[in-house]
Amino acid sequence: MRGEERPRLTRLGVLCCVAAVFAVVAGRATSITEYSILGIGLGLLVLGAWLMLRWNGLDLEVDRTVQPQRLTAGEECVVTLSVKNRSVKLRLPVEITDQVDGELVSHGLTPPLPQRQPVRDSYPVRASRRGIARFGPVGLSMTDPFGLAMIRRDLGQEAEMIVRPKVHQLGTSGRGASDDDSGSSGRRRLIATITDDFDSLREYVPGDDVRLVHWASTARTGTPMVRTHQQPWQRRTTVVLDARRTAGAEDWFERAVSAAASVADCCRSAGDTVRIVASTGIDTGYFDDPHRLETVLDQLAAVHTGTGTSLHHVLGAAGTTLQSQDRIVVCAGPLDDADHHALAIAGASRPLLVIACDGARSPALIGGGRRSTQAPAPFGPDDALRDAWTTLTRNQS
Repeated sequence: MRGEERPRLTRLGVLCCVAAVFAVVAGRATSITEYSILGIGLGLLVLGAWLMLRWNGLDLEVDRTVQPQRLTAGEECVVTLSVKNRSVKLRLPVEITDQVDGELVSHGLTPPLPQRQPVRDSYPVRASRRGIARFGPVGLSMTDPFGLAMIRRDLGQEAEMIVRPKVHQLGTSGRGASDDDSGSSGRRRLIATITDDFDSLREYVPGDDVRLVHWASTARTGTPMVRTHQQPWQRRTTVVLDARRTAGAEDWFERAVSAAASVADCCRSAGDTVRIVASTGIDTGYFDDPHRLETVLDQLAAVHTGTGTSLHHVLGAAGTTLQSQDRIVVCAGPLDDADHHALAIAGASRPLLVIACDGARSPALIGGGRRSTQAPAPFGPDDALRDAWTTLTRNQS
């Protein structure tokens, strides 16, 4: 990206111009020549500063690189700005600023730039919160030695950084009824991978294997469609993310997103096919591919709370494709009586695990059918998700 100069007077330059005018007027009114000379001198000084910047110009190229472009909340990336001078005239230092989501994160002053030799400046940025962080614009400014005039240009190049939710290492995913006696999840995955039983069609999601594209349906609908296959030898885990907007949702919702990502990663590693659905309408579909998990983490980076639908409706829709040995894991916020009732109904026919991400230690029991009956495990600001998950899976076994 390039910048074009637009010299303008600084506040000091404007004051000098006003003083020059008053001095000239006072000199003419009082016939004191020194006042007129002083006013003319100030005016020439300001004009000289403006012409100096006009002559130097800001014919620059700026490139920004962000590494890595994907990271987890709490990690750091390194931003490198490369500034190249396209003019032989530039003899003044250039001030460079950069910002992330409207906040200033870098402020540096470069020496006079040699022609066509880039000057690089790197600085770290810590990803304090999950989401899509946007860098830019880059600000370039140059001031004359007296500070009377300046050139300021905000260049429009922007870059994005995907900040994924924190993924906790949860260890085991628990042993469900569909596991074999040896507990070999790797064997279940191998059998499920080679099955050719057609299940259904769904829209293509970046990260899907292009060999699964169903070209006839793609041509008919105009939307890329992929085939999904039955996987009878793998237990399926559906992670339900409570994304309903409530008072104080900022704190517990971030823990809920982190819990959903962590449970999905843990269960997928243990051999389950995993699906994440949110009350705002997000549905990732079932997957067990680590590359597909990367795409899902990108989706979770951008998820937000919304009006959505009720927990009863989400649980009902999520349970329609599950068998009795499959399970549902709910990462929930504050629960009311209607929510507890919906959880009890959903847990009457299959294993149901609830992580209370608002940290509430509810005495109410959640129905788990014949398999388990347990209270939600708390995951608050001072709680460890690994401990909550261990408690839930131990009670389920």
